[in-house]
Amino acid sequence: MLPSKRFAMPVRSDPEAPDAPQGFGPKTLPVLADLGILTQADLDAADPFELYLRCKRYRPGTSLNMLYGLIASQERVHWREVAKRRPQLEAELRRLGL
Repeated sequence: MLPSKRFAMPVRSDPEAPDAPQGFGPKTLPVLADLGILTQADLDAADPFELYLRCKRYRPGTSLNMLYGLIASQERVHWREVAKRRPQLEAELRRLGL
C-alpha cells in the first residue's frame, strides 16, 4: 500500500522545500497544506487568528499551541516567546468570538 500523498508534504529540513512554512513538523504541515498554506509566503500573508479558526474547524482538537506556532512563524521567533503573550492573545480570541 502506498503512503497517502497527504503525509508526503516535505518538512522544514527537506532541501527540496526551502519555502515550506517554518517551525512546523510532519503532522502540522499537511494540515496547513490542506488549508492552502503551502509556503512561508502563504503563511505570512494569512491572518493568524483566522487561520487558527480554520485549523480548529478542520481539526477540532487543535490547541492554542497552533496559534502560538502560526504567530511565531510569521514573526520568526520561538513559539515560547509568543506563549508569553497568552493573556493578550486570549483577549483577542474572545474579542473575535473565537
